[in-house]
Amino acid sequence: MTSIEKRRINNLNYPIIKDIEIDKQILNKVNNRIYEDILCFNEIVQTEDENIEFALTEYEVNLNKNKIISISIEFSQLAGICEITYINTYNYDLSKGKELDIDSIFNENTNYLKKINGEIQEKINEIIKKQDEFYINIDKEQSFYIKEDKIVICFSSYELGDRFQYPIEINIMFKDYKNYLDNYVLSNIYKI
Repeated sequence: MTSIEKRRINNLNYPIIKDIEIDKQILNKVNNRIYEDILCFNEIVQTEDENIEFALTEYEVNLNKNKIISISIEFSQLAGICEITYINTYNYDLSKGKELDIDSIFNENTNYLKKINGEIQEKINEIIKKQDEFYINIDKEQSFYIKEDKIVICFSSYELGDRFQYPIEINIMFKDYKNYLDNYVLSNIYKI
């Protein structure tokens, strides 16, 4: 069984993944990547101490199924009246030692990015109430996390300019993308 333990440095919470059935090198690689991100953020906060009033991280385990984990960590800092928040995501198939990217979720022989970008555009324009047109497109490097029935595309506050002070998350439901999903997802995550 894959378990997640909570650790903390200052106000920065982060997960440690444990599983006796998974190769220790794979677990160390994933845990070190998370830990290095936390240390980097902590270093930035400490270096800019006079400008940053408060900093914290919170994480969520979004998926822990079939040795597949998806964790999101929200990094937040308050500097004066400005809050900067961004989300890092960690999607891994621990049994294979493989980081999951968006191509792992969708069949790369389909035009899934075009369909997702269209849906994101509609949802962003709904959020800003179509005051003016705002265009954003994702690519294969976009942050996302996985749930059993969807992926959630994450936009950090700085990615969207001054319109948003907080991160925006857009749900992409698997049921709406059945013909676009990779067999890997159909076998291991989402059951039709």
